[in-house]
Amino acid sequence: MDTVKDVWDCLDIMEKRLLDSELFSFLKTVYTTDERLLEIIDDFAKRSASAEATGGQSIEETRSQEVAEHVHQRTNLDTENETTSQLQSQLSAYEIGKQADSLRELFTMFGYEIGLHENKTCQEIMHLLDEVRKKDHKDNGALIVCILSHGYLNTVTGACSEDLGIDEIMIPFRADCCPSLSGKPKLFIFQICQGQRTQPIVFHPTNAVVKAEGDYNMTQDKAEVTDSPTLPRGPFLAEADFLIAFATMRGYASYRNENGSYFIQSLVDLLRKRSPSEDVVSILVEVNHDVSQKIGKTEEGRYVAQIPESIIRLTKKFFLHPMNSKA
Repeated sequence: MDTVKDVWDCLDIMEKRLLDSELFSFLKTVYTTDERLLEIIDDFAKRSASAEATGGQSIEETRSQEVAEHVHQRTNLDTENETTSQLQSQLSAYEIGKQADSLRELFTMFGYEIGLHENKTCQEIMHLLDEVRKKDHKDNGALIVCILSHGYLNTVTGACSEDLGIDEIMIPFRADCCPSLSGKPKLFIFQICQGQRTQPIVFHPTNAVVKAEGDYNMTQDKAEVTDSPTLPRGPFLAEADFLIAFATMRGYASYRNENGSYFIQSLVDLLRKRSPSEDVVSILVEVNHDVSQKIGKTEEGRYVAQIPESIIRLTKKFFLHPMNSKA
């Protein structure tokens, strides 16, 4: 609307100094990038000529109508955009719901007790995690926590639109905070973006398989270890036995198609197919490969892809056994 007013202010100042033909040519040159304003200028020229010939509508009345019309169109456009945003939000929630159901079916197949919670604030998330921490897990073999939400670098966004640190989510299940889970695998799955960058895609000119030159030479640091008879079992490091699987690398975006996120689709499919013949870490490597091969295209025509990222602190191999299989 401000731009339209600028046009009319310019008309007021210049109409007495320039001929109509010169005035409108000048304005059309200045505002060539705005088709709507060009239409207004042309229409004004026609109405101005008509008003002079017939003694009709004044310039001031014409300006008021044009500005009002532009504001009305802008309001309609904003309403349409708002409706579109609401629809996209509903679709995202629907997709998250579908993928939460697929995860629930998957881990039910593996004999896990399922708790499903939706649209929780950061405070509510921490309360739920603390309730799980307080339980006696002596008869449980592992803990799996799946969080599907928005996020940024090392954070998860709650329903309160505030951020919750990844480390804060895992602290309740450290060995010193939840002794009954000491030495047991704790798998955390995060379907979140960790930034806005898109990962560069490199196509090999010959499409040939690129092989690594060789393994890294690793030198292990040695430390003197002494037995401690005061510990009944262990020792257990507080931060050990965590396996954290992210949909994408830190700093990068995560993508989805009409079936949901690439990461969750691949994770559910491969855990179902490969367990229990392969351990979870090996399956996550396959998930990395599968997701990295899914090349998407944005509305702007850019090709995008992602590579998941895992943090492994397990001290033993972790297998998932379907209920009807023999361990």
